[in-house]
Amino acid sequence: MKRLSRKFNVFLLLFSLAAGLLIIPAGKPALAASSYSAYITAGKAYIHTGPGTWYHSVGVYYSYQTLTVTGRSGNWDKVTYGGHTRYIWAGSVRAGSPRIRSYVTPGVIWMRSGPGLKYGRIRYLYQNYYVTIYSRSGNWYRVNYAGKMGYAWAGSIRVGVPPFQSYNGFVNVPSLYLRTDPGLASSRITVLSQNTPVTVFGKSGNWYRVKYGTTTGYSWSESITPGNPPLDYTPVNAYTAYIGYDYLSIYQQPSSGSGVVTTLRERTPVSVIGVAPNDNSWLKINYNGTQGFISKDNVTTNFSTFSPPAGVKYGIDISHYQGTVDFNAVKNAGNSFVIIKASESNNITDSNFASYVQQAKGVGLQVNSYHFFHARTPQDAVNEADFYVSVLNAAGITDSNSFGYTFLDVEAKSGSTVLFDGINPQQMSANINAFMNEMKAKGFTKLGLYSNKSFFESNIDASQLENGLLLWLARYRGMDSNQGIGTQVDLWQYTSNGSVSGISGSVDLDVDYSNNF
Repeated sequence: MKRLSRKFNVFLLLFSLAAGLLIIPAGKPALAASSYSAYITAGKAYIHTGPGTWYHSVGVYYSYQTLTVTGRSGNWDKVTYGGHTRYIWAGSVRAGSPRIRSYVTPGVIWMRSGPGLKYGRIRYLYQNYYVTIYSRSGNWYRVNYAGKMGYAWAGSIRVGVPPFQSYNGFVNVPSLYLRTDPGLASSRITVLSQNTPVTVFGKSGNWYRVKYGTTTGYSWSESITPGNPPLDYTPVNAYTAYIGYDYLSIYQQPSSGSGVVTTLRERTPVSVIGVAPNDNSWLKINYNGTQGFISKDNVTTNFSTFSPPAGVKYGIDISHYQGTVDFNAVKNAGNSFVIIKASESNNITDSNFASYVQQAKGVGLQVNSYHFFHARTPQDAVNEADFYVSVLNAAGITDSNSFGYTFLDVEAKSGSTVLFDGINPQQMSANINAFMNEMKAKGFTKLGLYSNKSFFESNIDASQLENGLLLWLARYRGMDSNQGIGTQVDLWQYTSNGSVSGISGSVDLDVDYSNNF
């Protein structure tokens, strides 16, 4: 029995030793898992063969060099250096990756693609440019500037922010370019007029880093004077007025040739705070802290001017930009008709046209359509008419017997000044007539022409147009001292910034004088 017990104990001992041997390898990954990335925080950190200064020094790390810490012995971190385990004072090491806010100290340096002069140049870095240090390789920092990564000579970079006290100033020359970088070769961001207020918050050589509104850039230092600009207007007792044009430009100076401060929608309330010193046709306004000049003919103090004008019937014109529309709510708001964009040029179909037609018909609105014109020749016009008809047919509209009016929208497209360049009014009318005649040949005889009043009078020869066209013109209520449409029309689009139940956001509003709707 004792012999059996001794054999059993030997068995347990051998089993335990075997289990121990199996467990040991499992401990190595746990050690590896304790490794972490770190970087040097001291200017220099010497590398030793053991955990103490009395051990031989075999190398040195410099500030912001990155390394991997594999373990710890007292106050010394273990690292791998030259293929061997070495030690570095733990107080000079910080876990993580460096993200050190710094700036360029000399006048100008190159950012390069690698840590050395042999590497390619990426871009200039000017004095006092802010950069972020990511790591170090020898005497080169890996830095980020404005989203670009590269290397810069460590001796040209200083940690912190450049010593500069920001202050308010203003432009002291007739016009001044705000540039992307401190130099005449850099790109222009915008132009600042004389007396434009700016904030100076940095300097690079003879260039100031300035902020204008939300825009930052560089401008020549001698063109900026500290302090507040002199008043560029004669003050008046402030009063409220309303913008008469939609997307109206507000200018830096009392001239449409000066820089644009902002644009405002029709009916926007502004505070009039003064008039131009030598021209009282220009008003100085304030809108939520933004100031600028505006022609007095483009504002009104009477908000009722924007009320719907007297007419036979009222309606709206829409496109896919209006999104989801509750046509029943539109009708209940007092509208009897809707004009829906169908197409543009010879290949663009409005994505909501067919569904809008069915929904509007379903609630009893009179449904009409329009096509946006691009044609520059009569043949182009015929092709666009054929395309317009194909879009109408696809929506179940085969002719004018079961549908309202089909309009042609002729105007200078927003953002494009060359759409009809070189086409005189007589040619334009000939193109319009070619379009209308093709529409008639396809069974659409209830036809109309849309334009804005200014474009119609300047670019279309009305005397050459086909007879029987309905004329639909846009002229917004606040324009030109709040006059009405000012000419004989069948339909008047009196605002592009209207509101109506059933539509979220602004919408074009129209009034009918023809009793055809």
